[in-house]
Amino acid sequence: MPEVEPGHVAELREWALAVAKHCWGGVIQESGTILRPDPESLVDLRLYSPDPQPMSIVQEVVRSVLPRAQEYQDSDGTTALYTTLEYDGTIVIKRSRATRDLPPALATVDWRDYGPHVYEVSWIPPDPEELTQEMPSSLHMIARRRAAPMVARTMAMLQQKFEGTVLDTEDFMVQSEALQARAQGKSQGI
Repeated sequence: MPEVEPGHVAELREWALAVAKHCWGGVIQESGTILRPDPESLVDLRLYSPDPQPMSIVQEVVRSVLPRAQEYQDSDGTTALYTTLEYDGTIVIKRSRATRDLPPALATVDWRDYGPHVYEVSWIPPDPEELTQEMPSSLHMIARRRAAPMVARTMAMLQQKFEGTVLDTEDFMVQSEALQARAQGKSQGI
């Protein structure tokens, strides 16, 4: 294996963990310790689309999945949507303009298949601190299993209406078959 520059070790480790998460695998460290990241933690999704729509139109598009979605003003003054799930936290939808630094996965896609507008569908659990814990509670995992298909169904509706390319939080492309599997609550393991 080629030598890795010291400044890139952390980047390489994060990349290896992201790949392991997507393959439902693990990473063996030099010490022999095996790290097994939780593949089900990939809940949030982003749609890179050429179609900028106001949140009132987005609200109509997602109404069948999130019937109680409401508009609110985000801290930066932009309009977003949220819906509170009775026991499972909150789902938030935001639209923004993509930065110049697009995710590398988009370089593999024809530029006509994505755009500069990003629709982000995120899940905020009842206790957001649990997102940072290596071993979240069983209540967190139950809430995540119930919220994840709603996030995926919402994203599928947005993609169907506004077109574009879906990425997960680690900038891996989510193909339509995988998105449908997520929407049905099925495992995406290889």
